[in-house]
Amino acid sequence: MALKIKKAGFTGLKIRAWRPNPIADADACGEIRAAVGPDFSIMVDRTANLNGLWDYSTALRVARALERHNVAWLEEPFARDDFFSPARLAREVNIAISGGERFQGLDPYRECLSLATYDILQPDVVICGGILTVRKIAALAEAFHKPVTLHGSMGLRLAGWLQASAAIGAEWQELAIITPPLMPEEQWSPALKVLNAPVMFTIRDGYIELPELPGLGLDVNREAVASYRIPESPVRNFYPQYPQE
Repeated sequence: MALKIKKAGFTGLKIRAWRPNPIADADACGEIRAAVGPDFSIMVDRTANLNGLWDYSTALRVARALERHNVAWLEEPFARDDFFSPARLAREVNIAISGGERFQGLDPYRECLSLATYDILQPDVVICGGILTVRKIAALAEAFHKPVTLHGSMGLRLAGWLQASAAIGAEWQELAIITPPLMPEEQWSPALKVLNAPVMFTIRDGYIELPELPGLGLDVNREAVASYRIPESPVRNFYPQYPQE
């Protein structure tokens, strides 16, 4: 899959670190590195609480194993409310530690920056509060000389991510591919049915060209949207009913 992505012109790939034996994830990175060569970026995502938490010794052992394969970053190796362990790990290894996709508003990012929690901040455009909030986060990060790379996206909502990435001058934009061996174009192609324009995003040599239409750059066909809309169902009242006094 990494070779397929590289041949398509992309310059990096991120994998999840979810194997029962975490060192096996580092071994997988070694196989990828051997296949793609030295000039292709490899990133690793533990996804914090989603698949069981690492203790500090495990995270340190995995990070040092990833170093040997020139991995670019290790993402969310600890709980998302732990601001101290990532900073400690970043000081001890020569690999970037990243995170922040579930933070809301500016406060947690300010805390991360003041405590040097992460080397790279990764806000999610929707969860953090929208494109304007992303720009504020990027301005905060710039004051601390920290890069911002937005959390991955897919499908039609990628349009908002691209506008936000362009507004902050991000080096990377993650394209989430949940079901390999699909390529990004294959994953969003079903969504083209609700657009007037035949092409949603154009990829050349691993770069996405920003849409030049107004707003987010989507020319939506409202009739097509209506034809795919799920019929409304009666809304149930899930709140408990208390006797009236």
